[in-house]
Amino acid sequence: MVMGKLSPADYVKIKNHIMGVTKLKGTPLKAADANQDGKISPADYVVVKNRIMGK
Repeated sequence: MVMGKLSPADYVKIKNHIMGVTKLKGTPLKAADANQDGKISPADYVVVKNRIMGK
């Protein structure tokens, strides 16, 4: 996950982080906070989905 570039793989990584399957660290963790509220939540997941879908 690179800040500014999103792919469907990023969407899956955020979902896995939220579900506790894997944990993001460092830059990917910062990039996953799409709404910049200081936490990774389903709201970030929706923002990323909408960006990927062009909304």
